[in-house]
Formats: sequence, C-alpha cells, structure tokens
Amino acid sequence: MTARPDRVLELPAHEEVAGLIDPWRELVASQSGSYFQLPDWVMSWWETTGGRAPTQLAVWHGPTGLEAIAAVSATRSRLHPRLPVTVPVLVNTGSGAGGADHLGFPAIEERRSDVRSWLTTRTTGSLVLSNLDDVAARQVAPLDHVV
Repeated sequence: MTARPDRVLELPAHEEVAGLIDPWRELVASQSGSYFQLPDWVMSWWETTGGRAPTQLAVWHGPTGLEAIAAVSATRSRLHPRLPVTVPVLVNTGSGAGGADHLGFPAIEERRSDVRSWLTTRTTGSLVLSNLDDVAARQVAPLDHVV
C-alpha cells in the first residue's frame, strides 16, 4: 500500500464523486461511522453551508475497494470572536459554522496513518480539525493535538 492517496479531487468533481457515493457509504458503515461522515452530509454541507469553499477530497483504494477518504476545505477563521481579523485555515469539511459533530475521516485501520500523513502535508494555513467524533479524533491525531 502507498501512503499517498490514489486521487485528490478538487470539488466540484461531480462525475468522480458520484462514482464514490456507494463505496463511501459502505466504508463509513464498516467503520461504525456517523451520518456526518457520509457523502450525504459532506457534499450537502459543502454545497450549502460551506459556500462551496475550495475543497480537496483525498481517496485511497486497495484490494478491499475504497479504504479511506478525507475532505478538507479552505476557509478563513477569526483569531478571536471579538477581533475582526481572519486567517486562512483548512478545516475538516462539514465543520465550523452550521457544521456538525461526530465528524471524521472514514478509513480502515491500515490506512489511518496514511490519512494522518496526508493531512500534515496540507500547506494552506493552519489545519483546524474540530467537531471530531471521539474515536475519529484518536485515529487522526494524539488527543493533545486535537482541537
């Protein structure tokens, strides 16, 4: 297995995403994930609440089919609620204003370190992972690094 994703899609990538819908749902179900990790939530959030923010969807396949998927969106965030200053950040798609809880990046156990490695290569702003499911948080990063 290679640590790098097979593909990184820039949304919107309608045809490519359409081909991932069923395998994505199956992956989430196999990992006892939440509704908020399904393509139904991620894509709906991106299209509406997320304002179609620049988003990358990383995809890993292997012998068992779709083995991991991770979506991050580029946005801006205030440093403090009382300050009008914003900074560029990458967020887990589906989080933030109007976002959900129990988010995460569905991945089989053998792919979780690959997802972590890919997340650390994102270079546009800081990476803010919020509203993660407790299990997903432990899979993505040590607890002392999760916001």
